Amino acid sequence: MIFDHLRNKTFFAFTLLTLLTVALSGQTRFGARNLARIIETDDSAFRFTETIIALSRDGSEDLLGEPFDSEAYLLYIRKMAQKVGMRIDRNDPPRKIVSTISSYLYDEIGFRTDYADTNGINPRNLLLNTVLDRKKGYCLSLSLPWLIIAEELDLPIYGVAAPGHFFVRFDDGVIAINIETTAGGQIIDDDYYLEKYKLKDDTSFYMRNLTPRQVVGVFLNNYGNCYRRKEKTREALLALDGATRINPDYAEAHTNLGIAYFDLGDYKRAVIEHRKAIALNANLP
Repeated sequence: MIFDHLRNKTFFAFTLLTLLTVALSGQTRFGARNLARIIETDDSAFRFTETIIALSRDGSEDLLGEPFDSEAYLLYIRKMAQKVGMRIDRNDPPRKIVSTISSYLYDEIGFRTDYADTNGINPRNLLLNTVLDRKKGYCLSLSLPWLIIAEELDLPIYGVAAPGHFFVRFDDGVIAINIETTAGGQIIDDDYYLEKYKLKDDTSFYMRNLTPRQVVGVFLNNYGNCYRRKEKTREALLALDGATRINPDYAEAHTNLGIAYFDLGDYKRAVIEHRKAIALNANLP
C-alpha cells in the first residue's frame, strides 16, 4: 500500500486537489487525475505499456507541441512483441532469450544511446513515441522496449535502478542476468554496479527488481524534470511528488522534488526533500 495512515491519504488528496486546480487552469494535458490513477492502481492491475503511452502522449503535447495517435503506437509495440515471441521459446535458456531480444532491438531495429544527451535533458529522449521514432534514448528510455516486450510476452524481465542510472534484469528466480540497455544489451554483473555507484547490497531501492508501477515512478522523476526545464513548475511538482510517493526510498526523486519546491519559493519543503535525499544516499552529487 502507498499510504499507511489516514493522515497521509488526506494530505495527498489535498495536494492533488490543489494541483489539479492549477493544472486545469493551464494549457497542459498532464494533471492530477492521471497521477492519482497511477498511484492508486494495485500492482496486480497495473498496465505498464498503456501508462507509459498515456504519459508520453501528454508530455509530447505539453512539452513538444506534438500530439500523436496512442493506438498506432500501441499497435506498433505489440507487433514488436509478436516478432520477438516468434523467435523465442519460454523453455529456451535465459541467455538465449536475452540474446534474441538484444539482437532484435539493437541489430535489427537499431536502438542506440544518444551520446549527445546522456543526462536526458531533451524530452525526445524520454517520451516513448519519440524514442521509437528516432531509435535513440538513454538508460531509462532504452529500457522501455524491454519492459514492454516483457509485459506483452509475460517474461521475467524487470527494471532496476542505480544512482543516476537504469537497466533491466532477466530474473526467473533461478538465474539473474543484468542487461545494460545503453551498451547493446551487454550482460554485466551486480558487482560492477555496486562498485561503480558505491552501493551496499542491502539497499532498499537500488539494485532491486522493480514492479512495473515502480518503474513508472522512476519515469515520473525524469518526466517531472522535463516539465521543470520547460518552466512548467507546478506540473513538474505534481510528477515529482508522484515519483516519491510511488518510490519513497528513491533519493533522486526527493532531490528533484526539492528543486521544484525551491523553484516555487517553498524553501522549507525544498530543505525537507533534500534532507530526505541525503539520508537515503549521501553519495548523490
